[in-house]
Amino acid sequence: MRRIFYYCIILAVAASGCSKTSGVGMSINIKPFQEIYREYFKTTDEQKAKKGDPDAQFKLGQKYQYGDGVQANDSEAVQWFSKSYKGGNTNAALALSHIYLDKNSQAKNEKEGINILNKLAEKGNTDAQRSYAACLYNGQGMQKDKLGAFKWYLFLADKGDRNAQFYLGHCYLHGVGTIKNENEAFKWLNQAAANGETKAEYSLGRCYAKGLGVIQDDKAAFQWYELAANRGTPKAQYELGECYLTGKGVYKDIKQASYWLEKASAQGNGKAKNRITEIRSQTNETSPSSPTSSDLLQISEH
Repeated sequence: MRRIFYYCIILAVAASGCSKTSGVGMSINIKPFQEIYREYFKTTDEQKAKKGDPDAQFKLGQKYQYGDGVQANDSEAVQWFSKSYKGGNTNAALALSHIYLDKNSQAKNEKEGINILNKLAEKGNTDAQRSYAACLYNGQGMQKDKLGAFKWYLFLADKGDRNAQFYLGHCYLHGVGTIKNENEAFKWLNQAAANGETKAEYSLGRCYAKGLGVIQDDKAAFQWYELAANRGTPKAQYELGECYLTGKGVYKDIKQASYWLEKASAQGNGKAKNRITEIRSQTNETSPSSPTSSDLLQISEH
């Protein structure tokens, strides 16, 4: 099979037209080679999968799940993931649970998805534990259980899971599944951010801005908002715009305020949109031919 594959490559190059130029001035159309390459590995995976290879079954399931070289088909993906799962492939089990829990999936089966996650979680699979906690928190496939979710987040956070540390901080900050504790909230959010969890950055900015579990510090709040805003977080972009507009933690800069409020509004942030509308109404410039919100923000400065 491998020898045939190499012969096909040679034939593809020999039969190529002019699309890519090699270093020696020869024009090579690489599309036939790419198609043969994909077809070869698709065939190889299918052959191995049909012979009972769990890894090949998992790979074939992924191809059907994402439409890689084949027509996307959740039912086919479920078939191959199930076989791979029975063969002991944990990744296939996780992929299977995700299809079952996907509200847009043709093969949706929340009960079975939760059952798989629960089994994997009890066996110590961290990804499954994280997903199971989220299902408990959101009530997906089961009744909401905020206490149960909190316990899983605490367990995972103690093991160093940054995602769980963020959600644990959120639980403490809002009293979800536990008694509200701002000091614990700040501790875990700070730990999550230190471990690279970007979702914690906006929350830390809010903690510093409001003095939640830490001494109130506008400058520190601005720095965290700026970090999160530059990563594309709409709420942080709105708060950063407000900082520039009001001079909290930074010198007033109407142009920067306009820039960040516009970015937040473009991502659907209602507060940013209302803020821009408010400034427009204050300047009585609301006609269709009115200046941009950036211009209006500059007008409001004077």
